[in-house]
Amino acid sequence: MSTSKRLVWLDLEGTIIESWYNTKLINIEKIKDLLDRFGVTEIGIFSFAIYNQTDITKFNDEVKGRIESALGVDVVAVPSVIDMMNADFRFTNVHWEKGLEIHDFIAVRTKVGAFEHYIRVGYDEDTYALLIDDVVPNQTITDLDNNVVVDYLNVNHGEFDALRLQWHV
Repeated sequence: MSTSKRLVWLDLEGTIIESWYNTKLINIEKIKDLLDRFGVTEIGIFSFAIYNQTDITKFNDEVKGRIESALGVDVVAVPSVIDMMNADFRFTNVHWEKGLEIHDFIAVRTKVGAFEHYIRVGYDEDTYALLIDDVVPNQTITDLDNNVVVDYLNVNHGEFDALRLQWHV
């Protein structure tokens, strides 16, 4: 199975920065090696740390340029958790209760479900998406009807070389 659109996404906290309040870059060499190996020049950020537009602005002002410089890529997409929830609603038709919705969404969907729904709603058929994160299992989800492949790669598992990524196909 081959796909024409290939997208790479990074989580923030514990993956590329220490935390939202300590934005020291981490795992640069490991992630840069993978991106370079596959010729990736653009990435997205998919992080539960970015709740809303205020957080996107903070990311753009304080972190984005350092990530781009360290990895040699352009950050081209930074959805907020609100954006993720809107995509999830379009995919599942599930409404989240006002007041607790962000916390409920994160707890119920987890990164795996939120990312899968975001990709399946936001991109049409024939798409490959990879999320590099510190809390996901190394796994692949494939929608055979639309040729959408979603890979999850845990940055803390030393399996970067062993994992069969879609770029190999």
